[in-house]
Amino acid sequence: MTDRVEELKLLEQHLLAQAAIKQRGGTFDMDDAPEADVLAPFPELREPLQWLGETVGAQWRAADAAAMSSRERHRKVSAIAIITSTAAVVMAIFQLAVKETFPGWTAIPRTIEAIAIACALLAVSLGLLVKFDRKWIGKRHLAERLRMLKFRAVEQLFCLSPDAWQEWVTKELKNLEGADDYRAVKAWADSADPWPEATPVIDRLSDSSRRASMLHYRIKRLEFQARYFDERHTRYEKQTAAWRRLTLPLFLYSVLCVLLHFIFDALHFESAAIWFVAMAAAIPAIGGGMKAWLAAFELPRSASLYAAKHAVLVHAADLIAKDAGNLQSTQSHMAQIESSLEGEHREWIRLLRETEWFV
Repeated sequence: MTDRVEELKLLEQHLLAQAAIKQRGGTFDMDDAPEADVLAPFPELREPLQWLGETVGAQWRAADAAAMSSRERHRKVSAIAIITSTAAVVMAIFQLAVKETFPGWTAIPRTIEAIAIACALLAVSLGLLVKFDRKWIGKRHLAERLRMLKFRAVEQLFCLSPDAWQEWVTKELKNLEGADDYRAVKAWADSADPWPEATPVIDRLSDSSRRASMLHYRIKRLEFQARYFDERHTRYEKQTAAWRRLTLPLFLYSVLCVLLHFIFDALHFESAAIWFVAMAAAIPAIGGGMKAWLAAFELPRSASLYAAKHAVLVHAADLIAKDAGNLQSTQSHMAQIESSLEGEHREWIRLLRETEWFV
């Protein structure tokens, strides 16, 4: 039985408290520097984590920052393209109505349409030229592969000597060179999901360091990732719920406009009839713009995917905690969990490849 019960309790309390700090929300699992003091009683874990931070962690920080930057640029360009394109279609429709009812004002919708078309063409051209979406996916893929490598390395601490372990990590890092190339990302996503490799059940760590490793893995990898999936699921559900509920009302409003057009046309109120038929045509265009935005990032499907992954990780964390005293079971759980998370990442890439990219 471990002789560092108090130190293990302090480590667990520290990790749980740090996981709740909002400022560490984006880096908690990959940044172990704030844990240096509480990890001091467990040098067999602290020193490898410090080395991982200087190697894997440094590359992850660069890839993660590049991914977030490209994603933000892609969102802005997509928003401009979708909004201005939708506005151009609506103005083209209204221009016909204005021409028939208020000929002296025709220049107004024509000018707005021209500006909208120019902005849309500029945004689409920029997106096609710079390819922010591909840069985002490539860098995010690299960052996630580096995250996987870190926690696979934690599992391999049980099995490899320190020199063999560093050699293994260095080899895996070299294999990730060029992983952010979009063609390489597509090829990786289309390859078969790997079956967890069988690792020899050799406990090269002291009992206290092994338990500290399991605590670190459970809280930083599983519980933190599960919380991330839960937060994303909740956020995406809130972002998309209102838009999804608008689909049927917009259709009904369009049908109502057609009905009113028919009535006013029969009563020979031509101006009103023209405007109602214009609105009947414009409403579906507006709805199409809304759908284009949702489709550009597959938010509804991502919300469902994250909800399912949250449930899986919560169950996995329970298994790791339950079998903490059984090395063979723990290693088996960790291998299966990493394989599952790798499969989840493949699903995410495939999902984004199916999106209706607007730019």
